[in-house]
Amino acid sequence: MKTVLAIAGSDSSGGAGLQCDVKTVSSLGLHAQTVVTSVTSQTNEEVCSLDHVAPLSVQRQLTSTFNNHQVNAVKSGMIPTAESVFKVSTALQEFHDSKPYVLDPVFKSTSGTTLIMDAAAQAMLECLFPLATLVTPNVSEAEKLSGIKILSPEDAVRAGRKLLEHACRYVLIKGGHLIESPGLDILVGPNVDTPPEFVCGFEFAENRNVHGTGCAYATAISCGLASDLDVVQAVHAAKHYITRAILNATQLANGSWILNHKLAGSHS
Repeated sequence: MKTVLAIAGSDSSGGAGLQCDVKTVSSLGLHAQTVVTSVTSQTNEEVCSLDHVAPLSVQRQLTSTFNNHQVNAVKSGMIPTAESVFKVSTALQEFHDSKPYVLDPVFKSTSGTTLIMDAAAQAMLECLFPLATLVTPNVSEAEKLSGIKILSPEDAVRAGRKLLEHACRYVLIKGGHLIESPGLDILVGPNVDTPPEFVCGFEFAENRNVHGTGCAYATAISCGLASDLDVVQAVHAAKHYITRAILNATQLANGSWILNHKLAGSHS
């Protein structure tokens, strides 16, 4: 069985973070391994508290996983401190060199809470971007990392090209919050002569604010890469997965929505 290692924060609500990653991997028929970087107390509407895991613990989790298990792809989400970023970078270089790695630079929760320190964002650019097969920022994250205001797909292409200067192979800017063409994602690759890939789901789910979509999308891409799809194939497959998961989302008793991983994976 193919395996994906998810490096991220724990979400007590079960909607995002590592819990979402495990659901995504399992629904796509792969085995999930995990490294916890932070323990968050959340509801589907807000983050109540953050308790970051010590960098040494992050290192030990990484070492034990890589030493004892086959890892076909890695996905990282919330890495809250620069020190933990350095531990992840060192482990990837030592144990996971040349294998697929998807970096989802999670800066804020869906509810708007800042999840990582500024130094961690800078450390990601310097230490993790050069190791990444694919980086998957949303619009606000891409703006912060590139310094380019993104309102249109053309802006997203420019921001993606800017981020490629940090030595990652591909950048996928998730367009759920694009002012123009919402739901259209933009994939740019290493060859400047190759036109960007525009990735669209078969239906855009408006007015349905579902917790954990970015986590699931990046993790589904990791599953595709672990299963030997190329980057373009993995992104398109994951886009259809996350679209199905959103359109079939389940509403909880408190009115919030959660992704339907079971129905999304059953049509893969």
